[in-house]
Amino acid sequence: MKNLHVYKASAGSGKTTCLTESYLELMASGNDNFEHRHILAVTFTNKATEEMKSRIIQLLAKVANGEKELPYIDSKRAKEMLRSVLHDYSRFKISTIDRFFQQVIRAFVRELGINSNYGIELDHDQVIENAVDEIILSLDKAENKDVLDWLLSMAQEKIDVGLNWKIRDDLTQFGKEIFKEDYLKYGGLFTDTDTILNYKKEIKKISKIKSSVIINAANDLKNRIESEGLALTDFKGGSRSPLIVLEKFSAGEIAGLSATFLNLANDPNNFCTAKSSQAVRDASEWLCDEVSKFIAVYNDNIIEYNSAEAIYKFLPSLGVLHHIDKVVKAMQKEANSLLLSDSIKLLNTIVEDNDAPFVYEKVGTSIKHYLLDEFQDTSAMQWNNFKPLIAESLGNGQKNIVVGDVKQSIYRFRNSDWEILGNQLESVDFENQIESHTLSTNYRSDAQIVSFNNDFFQYAVNALQDKYNEQLHDNLSSIVSDDVLRKSYLDVLQTTKKDADSGYVEIRLLEGKNNIEDWRKSAIDNLFNSISELIEKKYNYGDITILVRRKKEAVQVAQSLLEKNIPVVSDEALQISSSLEVCLIVAVIKRSINQNDDLNKLYIEHLCEELNIVQPEEELSVDTPLYEFVEKLIDYYGLRSNKNAVIYMQAFQDLLLEYVSKQSSDANKFIEWWEQTGIGKSLTTGDAGSAVTIMTLHKSKGLSFNVVIMPFCTWKLDADTSGNKMNIMWCKTHAPFDDIPYVPVKYSKQLSQTIFAADYYKELMHNYMDNINLMYVAFTRPIKALICFCINPNKDSFDNVGDLLRKYINLPNLRESVSSDETLTKFTQGELKPKVDDVTKPLDESSEEIYVTHTDISRFGLRQNSERSEQTIMGTMLHGIMEKIIKSEDLNSVIQEMQRVGLISSYDAEKINNKLIPYINNPAVKTWFDGSYKILNERTIITENAENYRPDRIMISKDEIIVVDYKFGEKENSYMRQVSTYMSLLKSIGYKNVSGYLYYQNGLEVVAVS
Repeated sequence: MKNLHVYKASAGSGKTTCLTESYLELMASGNDNFEHRHILAVTFTNKATEEMKSRIIQLLAKVANGEKELPYIDSKRAKEMLRSVLHDYSRFKISTIDRFFQQVIRAFVRELGINSNYGIELDHDQVIENAVDEIILSLDKAENKDVLDWLLSMAQEKIDVGLNWKIRDDLTQFGKEIFKEDYLKYGGLFTDTDTILNYKKEIKKISKIKSSVIINAANDLKNRIESEGLALTDFKGGSRSPLIVLEKFSAGEIAGLSATFLNLANDPNNFCTAKSSQAVRDASEWLCDEVSKFIAVYNDNIIEYNSAEAIYKFLPSLGVLHHIDKVVKAMQKEANSLLLSDSIKLLNTIVEDNDAPFVYEKVGTSIKHYLLDEFQDTSAMQWNNFKPLIAESLGNGQKNIVVGDVKQSIYRFRNSDWEILGNQLESVDFENQIESHTLSTNYRSDAQIVSFNNDFFQYAVNALQDKYNEQLHDNLSSIVSDDVLRKSYLDVLQTTKKDADSGYVEIRLLEGKNNIEDWRKSAIDNLFNSISELIEKKYNYGDITILVRRKKEAVQVAQSLLEKNIPVVSDEALQISSSLEVCLIVAVIKRSINQNDDLNKLYIEHLCEELNIVQPEEELSVDTPLYEFVEKLIDYYGLRSNKNAVIYMQAFQDLLLEYVSKQSSDANKFIEWWEQTGIGKSLTTGDAGSAVTIMTLHKSKGLSFNVVIMPFCTWKLDADTSGNKMNIMWCKTHAPFDDIPYVPVKYSKQLSQTIFAADYYKELMHNYMDNINLMYVAFTRPIKALICFCINPNKDSFDNVGDLLRKYINLPNLRESVSSDETLTKFTQGELKPKVDDVTKPLDESSEEIYVTHTDISRFGLRQNSERSEQTIMGTMLHGIMEKIIKSEDLNSVIQEMQRVGLISSYDAEKINNKLIPYINNPAVKTWFDGSYKILNERTIITENAENYRPDRIMISKDEIIVVDYKFGEKENSYMRQVSTYMSLLKSIGYKNVSGYLYYQNGLEVVAVS
């Protein structure tokens, strides 16, 4: 029997429903009602974890109440299982992959030599920034000479290509490589400085030998030509003769040989024309042999020369990476914390060195079944941690489930490896043990969008595979697969159950401009036109989502929309800290705190240069309260001149005013708060229901929107290697370079002519896959309409995603769908019909808006200076959450909102969630929270004597009225009298069929009050 079930779930295909029902089937397979204790369901985000838990409990409740039928469980069993889960909620094992790994590591702290009270560091970016600051401040120390030399050489590289050199930004970006799994696997194989220096000398020696051989051969050929009294320009082509390249070799440069040069030796006529002299025609005969000999020498040596150069250029960077890694480890040791990336590597050692049963014995659990969600995002190390555990389960005849979609793998920069799902799982790891399932119905997008995506992605993946194969060297086709892209999209075709004429797709080709920025302005003008057209069709701003590739594009779009008074919502584009003016304000505040902070002084100078501000000669004196000081420095630096920045500075001042009014005017404490909390705050120019949403493609994954507009379909199909961008590959070496087994090299097309050619072509294929997957994720978000803008270039090209769209809509069979004028070519499929009603409804939509009151602030702030017990405080917080809940689906939204505004911590949020999910999903009170009643929460009843009474919850239907008080502590007699009073008051108002209850969280006990 094949017990590893792999579900390939294309976008919008009902993956969540599949997961939920699969989990229930695993629960039902047990002999008792506690099978949930032996199932581990793993996904990647806390939000996905909570959604899965909620969906499972909701489905179980529906089956228990006869609202839903499933073939493997009846209503009686469902009731028993639901009761078991709710009463045993802490052992309901649905977890993020990282949380599960931490659980295992904490069981092995002694074996791993880790301090038992260590903390986990999740913010890798902040860790690198702190380490870089430490390194920069100590560059003058002798032990940092190698780092300084590397920084200087990198600076020179950037200057040579006309780019700005930002030491901190570049070093920070480069330093993130230490968190990549390739570095974790290979970077530690050689950390000795002497080893690297000796290797560097050997590499340089190889480079010199190979270049000498090539240059000598070129000089021999050139000298032979000149010995006949001929110049290189005498031959066919004159000053553009292919032979002119020999001049470069004579000057000591190792140049590439053009296709024209390589073709010279095939025919003497390639050297001369009818008008050539007799001497040239005579020389053409022997030149075929001489050029052929030179090409042979060149080909025999160029691969090793190029390989040596690629390694040599990057070796200093390896030393810098080691240095950054060393500083990070020292800082983490001092802080007694463990990086999340390090924990995955540590877990590898645990799993490799122990049998699976022993691992779980240590963890204190026994798992029979695994359910792995979003499997395409799993990394190689994560999979190596899970693989032996799943093998153990399969060996015991247990069922396991994997769900994913290779087409939606867009997180390779976070170490995800789609090839595990795409090939390795079935062909290598668990061959002949897998039963595959394909979810092929799209329940999200309208029919014309599904149809467009079916046709476009079939075309696009074939065009991209052909483009790849044309570049692939013939001798590598057996090493690097020439059909991976096509195979990955074999399941792209989807069916739909929506009306055949529903949905709309529009592709606009906007004429190319002199530069990309001018084209972007044209695209934004078209964006305004599209938004206006949608508003005319009765769509709201809240129906529209704009997807972009990068944050800076999001900022540009947001500022343009705000200038037109179009409301915008965006966590990414409207971050207050993204404003350079705000960064300058914060830097000057820091400078006022510590006059000796030279790094911050340099940062202020850099910001003034970026903002084109003349830095005042005298520093602003601190002689006023913090808020007034900020007002003064805004004027002092003339920051109000940029109208786009004013809204960010006002938002910053609002945060500052709120902080000083509630906390203090102490600059030190404000900066501490800013760097921990304030830095992540965003502008809000409208609520989500009435504002255009702007989002990056990566953030949009898993979401759906009525209308998606993509104004900038211009990103490259290959990796962007412009400037000094660090796209690093770790490659296995071969003789004569194998003194070090793996080396880092910078990704570039030149690697195709090195010993790393196979690695280069594999990375090229991965880059193509990354970028077509980004298109797939974006194009499968919309429900009603998809609108994209691309460049219509002056000459044909095939470099970016827009080129794929352009080539597709120019196919002969689509001509009737295309119209053109002087500035625009437009393809349409379907019709943009007027909006009828609101077709979107988020999964966790609340029944009413969540408002945060001053009462909430005082209630949830109890811990500050409070002498009350932790149990009492928790009870008060639980009560505060419950008073905002209308339906059970509201719980997650209420907790998230309280956490977002800072009233509860993530730690409290988890505790509250674990206590309240069983409380509101208790089958005994299910109808209280399913929308069956009109709800009045915390409404005051005023008696004729002006006395106030405030029941927790009043539920009204046409047949009855129920009043409930929630209790989160021990029983007291006064509680019964309290609810009895509420019942009497409601009867006196005129309500007839009134009943009352006390609902205790302890034991989920419902007590009727007479």
